Amino acid sequence: MSLKELVVDLQKCDSAERTMDVLKALEATTVTITDLQELKVGAIVNKLRKHEDGDVATFAKSLVKKRKAL
Repeated sequence: MSLKELVVDLQKCDSAERTMDVLKALEATTVTITDLQELKVGAIVNKLRKHEDGDVATFAKSLVKKRKAL
């Protein structure tokens, strides 16, 4: 699945389980700074840091932290 498809899926997720699946797939995907800027992946994942499901929020926080290291 391409990065763009993952971002679209992430925006359409209707359950915490599906959101976690997409976040894990995003984590495993190689992302460049250009990708982050063009697809606004960071903004989308950043919103998930306040997700009602604690696991999703924690995972999103760790993913944002890893991507900021780029």
